[in-house]
Amino acid sequence: MLKRCEYCHKVFDANEGEHFCSKKCHDTFDALARADAAKARFLLYAMVLGLICMGAGTFFIGREVTGVGVLIVGIALIFCPFATPNMIQIFGYQRARFVVRLVGAVALVFGAYIGWGGPGGCSGPLAS
Repeated sequence: MLKRCEYCHKVFDANEGEHFCSKKCHDTFDALARADAAKARFLLYAMVLGLICMGAGTFFIGREVTGVGVLIVGIALIFCPFATPNMIQIFGYQRARFVVRLVGAVALVFGAYIGWGGPGGCSGPLAS
């Protein structure tokens, strides 16, 4: 049966239970997965901090803090490109990591625009 490798996404003839086209792909995937597991706590803390900044900026402080929150989330996605199993199935592990990093880069640009580049001034409820 033809399947796609979960790491490089090449088509290969697989027996039941095989997920990788070669031992090299399997070993590389395992090494990257172990390295990513060590970064999971950083991603969680960065996401929580980013969401707190976005909420505080939106409701209390102003758009600059909202932009900083989006920047934090973008940086976290670039340094910790964790892809969902569905993304890995669709793109393969390598391309899924690239897509997540691309989303992080877009978040950086969007955060900079929200915080400092968009029209208008400070927009929190406490802004006068």
